[in-house]
Amino acid sequence: MVIDSHEHIMFPTKIQLDRMDAAGVDKAILFCSAPHPEKAGNLNELETEMNALYKILAGANKKEDNMKRLEKNISEITTTVNEYPNRFWGFGSVPLGLGLEETQNWIDSQIIAHSLCGIGEFTPGNEQQILQLDVVFQAIRNTMIPSYFGVPLWAGTLVMVARPMTHLTVLLAVVPSDHIPASKENVAVCSPASVAGVTCTVQFSVSKLSH
Repeated sequence: MVIDSHEHIMFPTKIQLDRMDAAGVDKAILFCSAPHPEKAGNLNELETEMNALYKILAGANKKEDNMKRLEKNISEITTTVNEYPNRFWGFGSVPLGLGLEETQNWIDSQIIAHSLCGIGEFTPGNEQQILQLDVVFQAIRNTMIPSYFGVPLWAGTLVMVARPMTHLTVLLAVVPSDHIPASKENVAVCSPASVAGVTCTVQFSVSKLSH
């Protein structure tokens, strides 16, 4: 089986399925998407779609707006995965800037309740947002997730980090559980998150998603 480990949801879904078929991809892991450049019919429409992305990456949206957008995005992912369970797995986004309890409630209601396979993609646009990931990591460990589930997590950034953040030294691709122990296959980034201008993409073992 050929699995694409990172695709953002496209509309209509037939476009995505046709492209997967043409590329010989059997199944894909879907991530939320705010802009939909595939819908653009001209350059102006494409710029409008991409400006929405730039605004998100810059952290210019209000917390309430982000939460409403992510709820809509997760609904789109859930609907598509349920319609094509043999072609897609789904990841769900978690808003940054929430308190620990709020974040735990979000994981319960938006990730676990919808049977999504993992959390992400995180694209922190500044150092403050990178620091806010720590709350997400704590919430993942505190949330009552079934031991067989584990939590694949995907994060990436091109942010220039001004100072070392030793508490973010290790980004776990999978929070260890009884059946998914911490190992080299499950931990992708093991160096201090203080390297300027480096893309840190948290990877995970795709084979774990089928359990």
